Amino acid sequence: MLLTPLVLASLLQIPADLIAQQMLDSMNSQVESHAYRYQNEVVRFNHQFWMVDSRSVCFDNTQDASRHSLCTQKAKALFNELCQAMKDKQHKNMYCHAAARYQPQVAQIKDYGKSRQAELKRRCGDLRVQAMADKTLVAERDRVCGEYERE
Repeated sequence: MLLTPLVLASLLQIPADLIAQQMLDSMNSQVESHAYRYQNEVVRFNHQFWMVDSRSVCFDNTQDASRHSLCTQKAKALFNELCQAMKDKQHKNMYCHAAARYQPQVAQIKDYGKSRQAELKRRCGDLRVQAMADKTLVAERDRVCGEYERE
């Protein structure tokens, strides 16, 4: 006869809600957040059901492309190290899967130089972003970007 966890709990007189909670805990059904200090960078991420949520990796740095890029690259290296270091099968599998699948975001910031055209290009790019939030800048964006495109 196969004993289900609830039948086993009743035989052992263990409260069913305790068994149910232990089962849920073993499935990692709740979102867990982690923050590791790794190579002078704090790498934050969430996981659930023993899977790292790749969208959550370095989520606190998304406003700064350079920092976010650096953090995601360090996260990839961290997952590799944790994959090698973990003894617990569930954690090891989770980090090895993340190490194999996670793709860091690599940002490269270019310097356009000091020429007039470079300044117009830089200003045009800035105004494109700013005009998305402030519609009063649309005319200035169009003027500057038009001037850049004519040169």
